Amino acid sequence: MTVRVWINRARTYKAHLVDMLHDNPDGEQVEVHATHPQMGPALAKADVAGTEPDRDVSDEEYADWALDYAARNGIDILIPSDRFHALASRQRDFEALGVTLLSQPSVTGAAIADSKTATYAAAKEAGLFVPPHFQVTDSGAFREAVEAVEANGYEACVKPDTGWAADGFRVLTRSRPEPSDLFTSPRRKVHVDDNERALVGMESEGQKVPPLIVAPVMAEPEASVDVLRAPTGEIVTTIARVKGRYARTFSTAPEIHHIARAMAVKLDVLYLCNVQTRVLDGADVLLELNPRASDGLFHCWKTGVNMAWEAVRLAMGKQVREVSPDTSKSLYVIDTVIEG
Repeated sequence: MTVRVWINRARTYKAHLVDMLHDNPDGEQVEVHATHPQMGPALAKADVAGTEPDRDVSDEEYADWALDYAARNGIDILIPSDRFHALASRQRDFEALGVTLLSQPSVTGAAIADSKTATYAAAKEAGLFVPPHFQVTDSGAFREAVEAVEANGYEACVKPDTGWAADGFRVLTRSRPEPSDLFTSPRRKVHVDDNERALVGMESEGQKVPPLIVAPVMAEPEASVDVLRAPTGEIVTTIARVKGRYARTFSTAPEIHHIARAMAVKLDVLYLCNVQTRVLDGADVLLELNPRASDGLFHCWKTGVNMAWEAVRLAMGKQVREVSPDTSKSLYVIDTVIEG
């Protein structure tokens, strides 16, 4: 029997996910479908590659397209990389086609995960410590929020409240560039006045400022915790990767794993999700939750656990089996070349 697995919005690093499915430890036959608006490594490695609508289409249109693609291609399992809320809202329609979503947040959980403000509120309800933060939608509130963060002795940062926050993340500085800054690796930073001026410019042109989060810059190390949760609600395993510039190590620190498990349960995300933490005032603190298989999931594969395949097994109705990740390993991340 061949299981058909589809990865939507299959960005570059999803090429490793294709490998994890093909090289599964049970030797099962897997036909991997991958779609994206543009050709890339994941599509090159997939058994079936296709294009998909870009971000300019509405969630409703995208969900209709996804249901049609799944029906036409006999998809068994969809591993979402984008449009979580749109797909979660049509979960029953997918189930009627015999398609399991992997990851599988509820509609409410998907909406919460898409907002940093809502995620932090949920974390507080779960008894977790969260960084002080402010949601702002105008230039005046932005300035007040920065001053409030700095008054508590922190360096401030700003990022979008929704979407791919890393793309809009900036450290807010009060100093202008020094000559030495021209000869070192650049940070994502912007002067407070310049950021405020940009917001004022949007307002003067009648543009709506999208919700932004102003919060303290949290210290390294950043931990990325991949969570595998069974459809029964049982946490099967969590594997925490600690990120260096090129190195990756695995952490067994209880608090990091507690944060990840608590958030997966709080948002009721089944199968795969990823929780990121950083350090504030010496304590591990929630950064964000992504209701999807992380791009770095293949790093966990080096511990001896193919989390992607374990999730697929569970989606196929098989029983939870014990996994024992070897977290004593250290890894280095280097570039490689994939022929297109």
